[in-house]
Order: sequence, then structure tokens, then C-alpha cells
Amino acid sequence: MSEISQIIPPYVEIEKDKPQLFIKCPRERIRDLVQHFVKLQLRFNTMTGVDLKDKLCVIYHFSFYPIIHGRSGVINVKVEVPKDDPRIPTISDIIEPAFYYEREIWEFFGIIFEGHPRLEYLFLSPDYPKHPLRKS
Repeated sequence: MSEISQIIPPYVEIEKDKPQLFIKCPRERIRDLVQHFVKLQLRFNTMTGVDLKDKLCVIYHFSFYPIIHGRSGVINVKVEVPKDDPRIPTISDIIEPAFYYEREIWEFFGIIFEGHPRLEYLFLSPDYPKHPLRKS
């Protein structure tokens, strides 16, 4: 884990009790962290929305590789937001594929990606009940 700690900036918290590497990042620093990972040539895999009952969470999944980083693995970045203020800055201008993942997570969980150029329905019709994957 020591070589991994060199990749992780000091403003994130490493959760060591998980089988994969999970870190928590404050929402106001997610853009900084993603730009840092891009500079380090980590590969963006996908994003996941999660309803944790008392709050919402977006998990950003990145991979690193032996040829560049000395070993391979996955870094999962958790950003938690309160349900009454579900806002996270967009990363779609930094990582292009995030454009569609952010739309999907907004549509199903109601997390607003601030600065997203086109946060609109992707899969459901506008008359479908709002944010169907939220736990009530």
C-alpha cells in the first residue's frame, strides 16, 4: 500500500478495511483528484451511483498498470453527498466518457453534476417517476 499512498493526495481518506482500495474524497476536491489521476495516467473505467439511505454516493473507478505504476489495481473514489444537497462538480470536461455516466446517475439517483453541459434524460421518459433508484 505504500507505493499507492504516493499516488493519493493528502485531502483524501484511504479506507484500508476494504478488499479493493477505496478512498473518500470531498466533493469540492473531486475535480482536483481526477486531474491528478489523469496526469498520473490512471485509466477511468466507470462511475456508479449508490443510495446509502441517509446520503447519496458516487463512486469513480480508476485502474493503474504495472508498466506505468509498478503494479496493477483499481482505485475506487467515493464522494458522498447529503440527500438534501445532492451536488457534485462535473468531470465530463476532464474525462469525456463521464458525460454519459453523469447523465445516467442524475436520471436514476438525482445527483446534480454542476457544470454538466446537458443534464437531461438518457434512458427514461420525462413523465417516468423521478430518480427511481433512490431508496424512500
